[in-house]
Amino acid sequence: MSHIKLGSLVTLIQKQTERHFTLHLKGNAGFSWKSCNSATDPLTVISLTVEPDPIVLSKENLTLSLIVNSTKQLSPPIPMALTIERKTGFFGLSFKIPCVNNLGSCTTADVCEMCLQYQKQNQNLSCECPFKVGLHTFPKTTILLGKDIPNSFTGDYKIKADFTSKEGHAGCVQLEIKIVK
Repeated sequence: MSHIKLGSLVTLIQKQTERHFTLHLKGNAGFSWKSCNSATDPLTVISLTVEPDPIVLSKENLTLSLIVNSTKQLSPPIPMALTIERKTGFFGLSFKIPCVNNLGSCTTADVCEMCLQYQKQNQNLSCECPFKVGLHTFPKTTILLGKDIPNSFTGDYKIKADFTSKEGHAGCVQLEIKIVK
């Protein structure tokens, strides 16, 4: 029986994910993601899904799933700086969506606290803090969008989430999404 180290397994999963990700980008879908980590960041996104793809405003729900690997234990607080840019049809330029009422390009003081708040609304969501070493799977979780989102929100968006810890930069992921009517 052969044994494989966790680091080797994570590298293999990342390579397979990147291969799937590259194929995924060639389709007509609006969602894609990539890691923007440095080599020393302890948090790495292994898998991220968003359904439906593209996101449809007329639907009331959005479903997310996530697999993250942590090479270090991270204790709260774990702040997250979220940057959301909307792409324009004007020479491919983007503009940053400001933070208004905790929506948009905002900084969250602690993702652990945020996760616990969402867990109260959705029992399928599992929050584990401190964030222990190893693979963490957040199964498909449905988020209620509601019917009050204006049609003016349709378009292409770039999203970057930067995570920090007491020790410094912890991880980074970039997403591209498309929102349609």
